[in-house]
Amino acid sequence: DRDAGVICRQLGLGEIGTALQHSQFGTGSGLFHYERLGCRGDEGSLSDCRSRTFVTGDCSHGNEAGLLCAPPEAALLCAWWGGEEDFEGRVEVFHKGRWGTVCDDQWDDSDAEVVCRQLGFGGLAKAWSWAHYGQGSGPIMLDVVQCTGNELFLGQCRHGDWEQHNCDHMEDAGVSCSPYTDGVVRLVGGDSPWEGRVEVLHNGDWGTVCDDQWSEQHAQVVCRELGY
Repeated sequence: DRDAGVICRQLGLGEIGTALQHSQFGTGSGLFHYERLGCRGDEGSLSDCRSRTFVTGDCSHGNEAGLLCAPPEAALLCAWWGGEEDFEGRVEVFHKGRWGTVCDDQWDDSDAEVVCRQLGFGGLAKAWSWAHYGQGSGPIMLDVVQCTGNELFLGQCRHGDWEQHNCDHMEDAGVSCSPYTDGVVRLVGGDSPWEGRVEVLHNGDWGTVCDDQWSEQHAQVVCRELGY
């Protein structure tokens, strides 16, 4: 949705975009230009998205991206920021023309499950508190969100009045919708996808690996697991 929002802004169609996949508006023809945009969400145009990568031949027609640009009067919209992966980050909601954060009072995995569903992610929903994905800025829009876990979007959950709270940004709520299982590894912080700090997932949390007796043989196992 961050990529979609940048495109909507560039086209003068508002600030909010919803990303659609799998050629929902039909297949195109000709060349693909981008494989990944990686926009932060605050850029003025696609050319400002510094993480964009050009197609390497993996895309085929039937996988074209689409989007919907939502007017400011749209129902409660939800997005996230600050995560290292596309499926995690600080939760922010859009209300009356402004984005704001959610306080983590009573924030739990049922709330996270609704956020994951609204944003189109499956996987294991996990709630994070105490600004796990960094502190936001601007208004704190919601507090005491109480979802059952069955709602389709966050606006259907019980919550306090808009912008009524006793919180600061140290309590910004976050969510991860991890598609991974325990023991999965990833590389973080490198200049390219095939290098970086090794991290392992355990009980929903990513952690590092100590380098005691770390050898080239261990590195080969990690590279093999990641398909390199």
